[in-house]
Amino acid sequence: MLVFGHDKAVAEWVMDRIPDGSVAPDTTAIGVADGDKLIAGVAYTDHTEGDVRMAVAAETGSRWLSKANLEVFFGHVFYPPPMGMGKRRATVVVHQRNKKARAFDERLGFNMEGKHPKAFPRDDAISYGMLAENCRWVKQDVIRKR
Repeated sequence: MLVFGHDKAVAEWVMDRIPDGSVAPDTTAIGVADGDKLIAGVAYTDHTEGDVRMAVAAETGSRWLSKANLEVFFGHVFYPPPMGMGKRRATVVVHQRNKKARAFDERLGFNMEGKHPKAFPRDDAISYGMLAENCRWVKQDVIRKR
């Protein structure tokens, strides 16, 4: 079950599971619950006119990832208002040594864009980006209507 309207609680849950994660004042979030327990979430932060930064966390072994959920998570970024935020791109930033997160982002369709030395206290950062027109999880005809 998807969880809407509890941005702060879901964002805190996500960021508690990400090293060096923090909840910015502009953070919004969508959660996935199994009963009354959160098992995954996506936090959206660092909003600009065309971009938003995404952070994802999930309980190990949980079954939350589906095409329908991915359409909701990416639709929230790329679909025009009132369905979504109407952004042109999404960004993720991960620890260089977090190979699981990097592989996950690449499987979702993010492209590596840069390395940021010493961006984290004990690690470099790798940034990934995805353009709306390259997102396979959303209906492209809806995006083109913007």
